Amino acid sequence: MFKIFRFTLAALMLGALLALASIKLHFPMGWIGGIGLIAWAILARRKWEKIGRQTGLDPSGPERVLRLRATGTALLLGHLCAALSYPDLDFHVGQGNFLAIDSWTMIAAFIVAGLLYQQDGKLSDERDRAIAFSGTQNGYHTLIASLVVLLLLLGFLPPNILEQLNYFTVANILVALITLSLFAKFLTQLFGYAKDTQALMALDSEP
Repeated sequence: MFKIFRFTLAALMLGALLALASIKLHFPMGWIGGIGLIAWAILARRKWEKIGRQTGLDPSGPERVLRLRATGTALLLGHLCAALSYPDLDFHVGQGNFLAIDSWTMIAAFIVAGLLYQQDGKLSDERDRAIAFSGTQNGYHTLIASLVVLLLLLGFLPPNILEQLNYFTVANILVALITLSLFAKFLTQLFGYAKDTQALMALDSEP
């Protein structure tokens, strides 16, 4: 399970660092995240195929897709959260920063990486569906809880702070909350697979 935290945290931090670097350097940085995501997808697939040939303990098809989705979503979430930490910036294209271009660049790379895994998600069983259901529940609860927090903030924050929140900023906050709920869904599913794998390994080790 530590590996799950490690690679998703790394993706979150990379997304945030790319946004901050783009703001400070006034240069598009999303291509770094895009290339990194595609390279990770290729290298991870090769690694899993090697593990499968050697031990047969490689992740299942649906789990492979899930790892990619969790990594890509974490990258985008980190980037968006870092961008939102600068409420004075206009994210629109042509407004003196490259945040919107970077976001779309990484989304495009996410789609390209997903094409490499499009066959993996087609083979699923009852275990995959049960884990997906648990993830969907947690993602739904995360979305509702985050929306409640946002509504309370919008209702009770001082007027001088609310004046700084234009419609576009609020829209981006809502996108961040949706992305957060998806990240929670994928993370819950990954933990489900990890627990299932640990249980199977424990059974195999019994005399």
